[in-house]
Amino acid sequence: MREIEIGRILCPTDFSDFGERALSLAISVARWHRAAITILHVRPLEGAAHGPSARTYTVPEAAERRLLAFVRQGQRAGVTVETLVREGDATREILACATRRPCDLIAMGTHGRSGFERWVLGSVAEKVLRKAACPVLTVGPGMGAGPHSWDPILCAVDFSAPSRAALDYALAFQRAAHVRLEVLHVVEGPSPVATDARPDIDVAAYRRWLIDEAYRALHALVAEAGQEAAPVGESVTFGKAYAEILRVAQDQGCGLLVLGARGRGAVDLALFGSTTNQVVRGAACPVLSVRED
Repeated sequence: MREIEIGRILCPTDFSDFGERALSLAISVARWHRAAITILHVRPLEGAAHGPSARTYTVPEAAERRLLAFVRQGQRAGVTVETLVREGDATREILACATRRPCDLIAMGTHGRSGFERWVLGSVAEKVLRKAACPVLTVGPGMGAGPHSWDPILCAVDFSAPSRAALDYALAFQRAAHVRLEVLHVVEGPSPVATDARPDIDVAAYRRWLIDEAYRALHALVAEAGQEAAPVGESVTFGKAYAEILRVAQDQGCGLLVLGARGRGAVDLALFGSTTNQVVRGAACPVLSVRED
């Protein structure tokens, strides 16, 4: 298992409930890794704020009071917390801050103060997920209030380099949180069109073969990762990747979903919505999206 080092966590906040829950998770991770937390609040440029939530951004004193409360929350947990206030485009400032510090993890909510305004997925959170160089831990509406349980962790792998990196993080979080870990691979083929064109193919037998091969590859991947903590469960299902990941996570009551995210090239960005985006949108638990180093 590759050693995971997290020295600084960036927590962007617009003072929504989702952002506060992300901070709570970040504090837990910071305690595991003895990391520091940077809380970033981005005020829009003068005249850019609008709507019912605009008062938050036009009264700096109110923002300062909320930020101070976050600092105290971290201090009570024994975590070093610093705050930053910037003005401008939220996505640009978040990515710039993550690069300048630099940060090893970004923890943020996917929705804004009203649940759909300003930071709605498809805007700030989605852009950060697509462009950040470090892993991103997102918290959406599915995560309820109150104490959070990390148990169990579900790591979805497709045997790509990003998903192998995701497994390293899942194993590190499992070891730190002392929870169960299930590693899942979803077999997506063959398509109905392909089988219709070849009536001689025994579809059921072919699917069984695909699943057996996937189990062998999954077992080899977990063994290669060299996990030394609690036993790791291995599962293979058949269907649409994002739908099966969400189903298994829901069935198991997962406390964290971990999956690999593709690179930042033009083709990768165009395909981003296929699995990672759908999982982040639909998950009832926090999602950790990991890129290949």
